[in-house]
Amino acid sequence: MNKNPKTLRVEAGLVLKNGDSSSDILDYHVYADIPRFWRQIEKLLRMDLYLAIRAKMIANRYDIIWAGSEKIGIPLSFMRLKQPLVVITQHMTSPIKAMFARVTGIAKKWSAVGYLTAVEKNFFIDDLGLDKDSLFQCGSAKYLHQVSSENMVTDGPIMSIGVAKRDYKTLIDALSHLPGYTTELFVSSRYGDILKQKIQELIPEWIHFPDFVPDDELIRRYQRSRFVVLPLQDTTQHCAGLSNVLEAWALSKAIIATKTRGMESLVKDGETGILVPPHDVNAMREAIQELWDNPNLAHQMGIAGRRFVETHYDPKIVNANITAMLDRVYQESQSNF
Repeated sequence: MNKNPKTLRVEAGLVLKNGDSSSDILDYHVYADIPRFWRQIEKLLRMDLYLAIRAKMIANRYDIIWAGSEKIGIPLSFMRLKQPLVVITQHMTSPIKAMFARVTGIAKKWSAVGYLTAVEKNFFIDDLGLDKDSLFQCGSAKYLHQVSSENMVTDGPIMSIGVAKRDYKTLIDALSHLPGYTTELFVSSRYGDILKQKIQELIPEWIHFPDFVPDDELIRRYQRSRFVVLPLQDTTQHCAGLSNVLEAWALSKAIIATKTRGMESLVKDGETGILVPPHDVNAMREAIQELWDNPNLAHQMGIAGRRFVETHYDPKIVNANITAMLDRVYQESQSNF
């Protein structure tokens, strides 16, 4: 009888331990006792070198090494691991990383590669020549099974959320011409303070910056919102905003998003939401007015979004596929001995 492979998850951040005996976690806790200057060097290089070294030191206890970012996966690739290496990619499409991957062929050393958007999937197949069978989707709609799609509120405030690659200036400029369009921006307090300093104009009184709320309260805020707006910078980080889109759709909320390549591959314009050109204040304002004035349209888009994530981003299905992928990677590694 085949055993379940024991996996070491090496994560680029601080994560909660889930008690899963088949998977141990190594994360940023390892940086507690190292000199600050070393961490600054790593941030400059954009590689978690020390975390990768610590993973290498205990790798022989595990069947599979799971790198939660290419910042860990790239240095691990040069450490002659005996175990198969699975890498979840966050921003391999950046010009520098893409060039590095083409020159070194490093991604072909990875036993499996997790992607977040279809743009990244196509990049690995078309640009780096990876076999599609080595790729797997790792994003999912985490709130999908916590609420039903019935009796959703459609007359609450507008909601916007997130920090990475956001263009809140365009959103605030659009809302400044829409008095009474109450909006809540869920950003970190530090980011919110910086944002207020950068924007010269007074932030309208109908735009609010709520304090941090736990997950259960965040779900309620999503539920009572009219729709969700994600103003984004148009960069090569195609997964920016993905998790918030999936959260909104899981809670049956329509999306207005900047038309980046990542959002264009995800949002069906006019069906599950509305896409607007980057930095286009007028288009953003018109899209907000359209959904504000047509709550039934916003509701139908939200329901369509919910159906989409039920089909493509159900966490139960995604997790089952990842488990099957890990089993396959482990069995292939054993057959090579």
